[in-house]
Amino acid sequence: MIAAKLPSDETERLAALRLYDVLDTPAEEPFDDLTELAARICEAPIALISLIDKDRQWFKSKVGLDAAETARDIAFCAHAIHHPDLLIVEDAALDARFSDNPLVTAEPHIRFYAGAPLVTPEGHALGTLCVIDREPRSMSPDHQRALRVLSRHVMTQLELRRRNKEAAELRDERIRLIAQLEEEQKTLERRIAERTAELTRIERKNDQQLALAEQSRRALLSLLEDQKLTEAALRLSESRYRSLLEMAPFPAVLSSLRNGTLLYGNRRAETQYGINREQGIGQPADRFYQDPEQRDRFAALLQKEGRVDDLEVRMLTADGRPFWALVSASVVDFDNEPAIFSAINDITERKRMEDEVRQLNVELEERVRQRTAELATANKELETFTYSVSHDLKAPLRGIDGYSRLLLDQHHDQLNEEGRLFLNNVRQSVDKMSKLIEDLLTYSRMERRSLQNQGVDLERLVATILDERKADIEAMGMTVAVSLLGLSVRADAEGMAIVMRNLVDNAIKFTRDSRPPTLSIRGTAAEKSVILEVTDNGIGFDMQFHDRIFDIFQRLQRSEDYPGTGVGLAIVHKAMQRMGGRIWATSSPGQGATFYLELPR
Repeated sequence: MIAAKLPSDETERLAALRLYDVLDTPAEEPFDDLTELAARICEAPIALISLIDKDRQWFKSKVGLDAAETARDIAFCAHAIHHPDLLIVEDAALDARFSDNPLVTAEPHIRFYAGAPLVTPEGHALGTLCVIDREPRSMSPDHQRALRVLSRHVMTQLELRRRNKEAAELRDERIRLIAQLEEEQKTLERRIAERTAELTRIERKNDQQLALAEQSRRALLSLLEDQKLTEAALRLSESRYRSLLEMAPFPAVLSSLRNGTLLYGNRRAETQYGINREQGIGQPADRFYQDPEQRDRFAALLQKEGRVDDLEVRMLTADGRPFWALVSASVVDFDNEPAIFSAINDITERKRMEDEVRQLNVELEERVRQRTAELATANKELETFTYSVSHDLKAPLRGIDGYSRLLLDQHHDQLNEEGRLFLNNVRQSVDKMSKLIEDLLTYSRMERRSLQNQGVDLERLVATILDERKADIEAMGMTVAVSLLGLSVRADAEGMAIVMRNLVDNAIKFTRDSRPPTLSIRGTAAEKSVILEVTDNGIGFDMQFHDRIFDIFQRLQRSEDYPGTGVGLAIVHKAMQRMGGRIWATSSPGQGATFYLELPR
């Protein structure tokens, strides 16, 4: 696998992505409509609006995929944003960039990919509108043009969303400013009225200047007294401030902005980092930085912004012990001198845990790689087993069947009744073994065969299956009702035929004692899927065994009462799983059963 390189404009591209404020937002109908339209036009089971973040690929909208995001280093779209036009991968398994990609070797088993970049007016690619298939294929020029047009519409929706947000923010700011201006105007009018009243009073007292002078003298004395009280209050406030800072639950220090020397450290800084306030005051503050580059970056940010928020820095305690710190700082006034106030929190344990998580991720990737190799080996062994079953087991069975038939035909009179019974039992066992081998081969082929995802007319398919079983249905007197008019699904035609054939055969088998036996096959269309219901009035089953009935070789009845191999429903379950659908059932003993199939439209 070859991971995509970072674009040359990565910093500006990420800044543009943040500007749209769309990451981790809920689903929105305009984007979902465009994604579904892309899937339908390009006839693809999966379509995504993908945005490439710093370390991940996040899906604003998705069709045919459950995941909300993937790692960036395995994302096809991380390659697509390098292309000014479409990136088309007709067969990922043959492409060196993707052949061993986990998205190719495991779910969702990508083989075909086509992605159109989402480019801002400034030329930054934020992500893609892409379509994906689980089978190799090419892409027609019409489909390519459609994907380009739809990607531009996605970008238009993003721009519209951004403009609406900016307009709302401007409207709120305008309302706030108007309210502020109105409040200031009221304050100004009140002050003018107060000043006017004051001047009026002064004019009325012009004839009392001597008394006014006396009042002024007294007012001045009172003002001087107030000033003394104010200075005392300021001293008290400063004392309280220092007391609060001293008792703060986090380490805090003050250093001179002019020469970088340490001016103050609170009690927490002294106990946690060994900053002795008697000996440390006046020392250079940068001695506590382990990395000069990080120290210079801190200084540059502070000079540019006037503050630093949550900067991760490697630092040293007074006795030289290294630790990771989360530093926030701002420029303040301290004793009429500009100073740097810094809050320092020890995050060494958090960084250690992050390293452990990264190591665990590396180990997990290695386990995934090993597991993938083991699965490849297991698949190879399965193919060998299938070949052995097909050729090495069936040949002896044919010989047993042929010789036992010859014995019965040519030596019938020489055998007594017990001998003929034994030979008949041998032939019946051979027949059961042959059916079991055929079912196992079908199950194995369903696991490995390439599926064709295409439109399947359910009414025509079911009619064909019922016609194949017409003789058995008429012999039983079974009543059959079908309601599938106009319904179709996206599935593999042969796989869907195997599913319906097994369910119809089960209904025939387990309703033989019902009077009269009935079978109902109906379907309903949901927004993105079709749900089929296959209902019979047979013997049913207890729902505590629901999951067990879909396991291979699992039977709820004796083979003497209801013949079978115990593989049929396992084949149905595997086929539905391979076709991207699901199957479940409801039943109760003696009340029949209903099997539900859900497949994409």
